[in-house]
Parts: sequence; C-alpha cells; structure tokens
Amino acid sequence: MLSYFLSAIEDPEDKRLFERIYLQYRGDMFRYAMTILKDEGNAEDVVHEVFLFIVRTGVGRIRCVGDEGNLWAYLSAAVRNRCYTFLKKNRALQEETSSDERIDGLTDAERTEQRMDYQCLVEAIRGLKEGYADVLYFSLVQQMPADRIAQLLGLKPAAVRKRISRGKEMLRRKLGKDLFS
Repeated sequence: MLSYFLSAIEDPEDKRLFERIYLQYRGDMFRYAMTILKDEGNAEDVVHEVFLFIVRTGVGRIRCVGDEGNLWAYLSAAVRNRCYTFLKKNRALQEETSSDERIDGLTDAERTEQRMDYQCLVEAIRGLKEGYADVLYFSLVQQMPADRIAQLLGLKPAAVRKRISRGKEMLRRKLGKDLFS
C-alpha cells in the first residue's frame, strides 16, 4: 500500500517524509482506530483514508504541524474523526434500512427515486473541482458544519462558506434543478 501512496507524490522530499510517517505511525493509527471501531477491516479502511487525505491535501502541510508530539496529535485526531464519521455513516445506513422496513408512506418506486437522487448528487459533487468537491461532500453528504470543514481542510471558515455557496450554484446548473430549497 505504501508504494501506491508514494506513486501519487511527486516531490522526493515529500516522499521521504510520507514514508517515514507511514512506517512510524501506521501501526499506532491502526490500533487507535481499533479501539474505537472494534473491527480490523474498518480500522484499516480508516487509516487508509487518513493517509489518502494527507496525500491529496499535500504532504508538505505535515511540516507545519511541528514536532513529533504535535504530529501524533494531528494523526490521532484525523483517525478519531474518520472513525466517528464512519460510525455516524454506518448508523445512518442502519437507520435508513430500518426505516425502509417500516411503513413510511412511500412506495418502493419513491424510495428508489430518492436513493437515485442521492447517488446522482454524490456523483455530481465528485465531478466538481477538487476544492469545491471536498467542501460540498463534507457539508452535504457528511453534514459537517463549515467551521469543522475549515479546520479539517486547513481553510478559513469564510472561505468554506463561500465554496459551499458557489458549489451549490454549480450543482444547480449541473443538475438542472434546485436541491437545496
């Protein structure tokens, strides 16, 4: 897996930094995720997502974290947040399944249409420019507040709110309908 991540990094200095972080902290990150999730597969997925996030946002940002204690605090916070996001998403999926089993006044066709609208929205978000896609994904799909997204992506809250606004407008034009009223 390390070679996969390294292949996505161009700068040799960033590659060395990432490799050191990966080899030094991967095991600790996995054990920490296991304490929260209690499932090896899910814990491995969370650690993979954190490393993928580091690669996507730029390994050089890690240098800003500072000393080793701060680096572990950063990595453990990232793992913890991803674990809780995973648990929240999993809980929402379980609630959706149980609500599907209830009589909720919707026909199977209406439920299918809602799921397709949701999938269409997620795909449309993925098709946006990276800065807008990430912010809208966290805002609309993960339902994170702008302040939390700003902290996660290293942006100012005002910039996140502006990207959400502009991104929603892009989605309106792309999908040809207003999903946000």
